[in-house]
Amino acid sequence: MTSPDVSIIVVTLNRAESLKRTLAALRLQSYPSFEVVVVNGPSTDHTDKVLDSFPDVIAVACPEANISRARNLGIAASAGELVAFIDDDALAEFNWLNKMVAGFETPEVAAVGGLVLDHSGMEFQYRFSSVNRLGATTHRNDAPFDAQSFPGSFEVPYLQGTNAMFRREALTAVHGFDETYEYFHDETDLCVRLVDRGYLIRQLSQGVVHHKSAPSDTRNTERIVTNLFPIVKNTAYFARRHAVGYRCDAQIVDSLKSYAARWTTDLQLNAAAGLIDEALGISAAAIASNALAEGIAAAASGPRLGLFEASSGDPLQCFNAVSPVFASRFIQIATSIADCADASLPSDGTELRVLVPSPSVSTVELENGVWVHRLQGDDFEAAAAQELRRIAEWDADYGVVTHKALGVEFLAHFPSTCIGDDAASKQAREFGNLWHYRGHLSLR
Repeated sequence: MTSPDVSIIVVTLNRAESLKRTLAALRLQSYPSFEVVVVNGPSTDHTDKVLDSFPDVIAVACPEANISRARNLGIAASAGELVAFIDDDALAEFNWLNKMVAGFETPEVAAVGGLVLDHSGMEFQYRFSSVNRLGATTHRNDAPFDAQSFPGSFEVPYLQGTNAMFRREALTAVHGFDETYEYFHDETDLCVRLVDRGYLIRQLSQGVVHHKSAPSDTRNTERIVTNLFPIVKNTAYFARRHAVGYRCDAQIVDSLKSYAARWTTDLQLNAAAGLIDEALGISAAAIASNALAEGIAAAASGPRLGLFEASSGDPLQCFNAVSPVFASRFIQIATSIADCADASLPSDGTELRVLVPSPSVSTVELENGVWVHRLQGDDFEAAAAQELRRIAEWDADYGVVTHKALGVEFLAHFPSTCIGDDAASKQAREFGNLWHYRGHLSLR
């Protein structure tokens, strides 16, 4: 069976270095046929130079800081049967596209969303979420909200824009993103309109993206919200667009006032604690009030949807991925990165990720083409065992090996659920240590 062509769309604004990391990570995708469209604008940093260093990227300019308009421009410039979105501060696991495409099991599925890990890589920022027609979201880790995907549902599953994939025909059928949403609720609005047209949305337990949450016009370097205007304004617009007929006007307005008050209090508390500028706390109430009024007024004007011409049938402009489809995948547990670099290479065609101790906090980072999990704690064996269980929740394809400094005894202490009895795990036990050198993509 032929794999469908995929277009990845990245919207960027003044995040040149972060964008470079996102694109470099996409080079490592193992999916056979995809292109990358970057919609830039209006950036004032050196984003253009970064794009010049990736000549196989399709670069599109957006004249305003509006994520919905930029996404619509990206859709119009893309050619894939499936259209994926990832943010310019996110890093995709190497099998991300493979796992996402597998979610389109039936023609009725119009959109799938994968898991999103937070900036540390150790916690979920998004697993399964829903939005009701008042704009209130619900999050949980135990089960997806797929059952809420039916026309007229008051609560619908939504996908986070940093990790979502759509059928092109579904996107164009609902005219893409509503450009009234310059930021916030842009993807939730799209999901509601897709569901109301009878399309199915699936939330996956795989397809992982690491969201590093770079600072922006709405949050600072500590990932604390500093600008509540688009959040309140677009929630008001969303509720007035989608809750009419489900709640009376008074209930909608009361809900929005409560929502604005919560955000006002949040900014005031953060300002009082010195986490954001004091002036932001002082002005929060007035800004929230203006945002409510603007969002309600915008709803009276109706949506600003995308306009897409019929597909030209142009071929995909393939992105030059450098990562092959590996024959086997292993997690190596070692005492240090140096131990990994010194290990011998018993076989080729192996994808590797590494678990090592950390003297401070636990993190997961993509370093020179290898996922490195640095684990904090007095008991490294226990921390490693827990990390193996966590990884297995969203990717069970790995075998386990230990460096010779830890030895077979160390590996034997792990529960069988971590190691497995498959051929790859048995091979891992025989190796005792393993390192794969990927040309220039090594830890050296």
